[in-house]
This record gives sequence, C-alpha cells and structure tokens, in this order.
Amino acid sequence: MAESIRAHLASGCARCQGNLAWVEKIVRLAATDETTEPPRWVLNRAIQLFEQMGPKRQPGFLEKIMASLVFDTLAQPQMAGVRRAGPETRQCLYRAGDFDVDLSVELGQAPDTVTITGQVLRAEGASQDVGHSLAEVGHRQASLLQQTETIQTTVTDHLGEFSFEAVLQGVYDVRITLADHEVWIPGLEIGAVEL
Repeated sequence: MAESIRAHLASGCARCQGNLAWVEKIVRLAATDETTEPPRWVLNRAIQLFEQMGPKRQPGFLEKIMASLVFDTLAQPQMAGVRRAGPETRQCLYRAGDFDVDLSVELGQAPDTVTITGQVLRAEGASQDVGHSLAEVGHRQASLLQQTETIQTTVTDHLGEFSFEAVLQGVYDVRITLADHEVWIPGLEIGAVEL
C-alpha cells in the first residue's frame, strides 16, 4: 500500500502533493511543541468555571445512573472455623458516576428487621468544591422500593446521610434523587440471616 501511495505522489497529483505538504507541516509543528501540562489545580478550577458558567441542563431532566457494587463485607471470605456471631454491621459501597453511596445494614429495634443507613457523596477524584458538593447531596429525597412499590421515603441531611428503619427481609432498590441525577441501587438483598 505504501508503495502505491509513493507511486501516486510521484505521478505528480497536485491535490495529493498539497495534502502531503500540509501533513508534513503539522508533524514539524508538533515536534517543536514545548507546552507542559497545567497544574492540577488550574484544570480543576477551569472545570468548576465551566460547570458554573457553561450550558445548563433543561429543567426537569434527570439523568438516571445505575450504581455498581464496589465493596460488600458479606462478599469477604471468613477465616476458617470463624462464624458470624452477635450483632454485626454489613457495609456496602456503591459507585454511580461521580457519586459514591455508602450503605450500612444493622439489626433493627424490632425482631427480624434491619436499619439501613446511608450517605451519598461525590466520589473521590470527582471535580468538586466542598460547598458545592454538599449542596448537591443535602436535603434530597431517598426512597426504598420493592419492585415498583415505594416502601419508605426520607430526605438526606446536610451531609447527604439518610436512614430507613424497620426494614423486613427481601430485595430492595434504593433511589436517591439529586439536583439533576437520579442514583439507583438495584437488588439490595436483605436476608433472614443477613447479619
């Protein structure tokens, strides 16, 4: 193929000769480029300015983000001969785009129930400033659903924390409605011998 291109260029095609000269000029200019990477804080500030002053999403549009399980204490192997005994806490960490949701499942006050406590935060490394990040996750609706039925609804506090009380065994979805995102945690299994 390279030989046929060379032969075509040697034939004197003015259009292709012009294209070749243009590509060679770009290669020479790129070779003399001495720019350096900007400091991380400059990049973060530029991203923040774009988010503040850039185009806004249309009102009422919610981007639905399905969370994926990153860590679950029930998935960790137990040492040989060691059993789970007494009240324990199950910890789960979910990632949904730029957001992390930390869930804690503990034995509830009533028999055969659990309390699910959670916190939604901007994921580590996501562009953010602390005030803007807390405004995104504070005072937002969190719902516990079973199939399509809403079982409980609550509101996150100013730190993005929420809680569902007296949850019976079953499979649940957790939905957290943020300013322009809807975070979904599907298929959270709460079993009779969960803890």
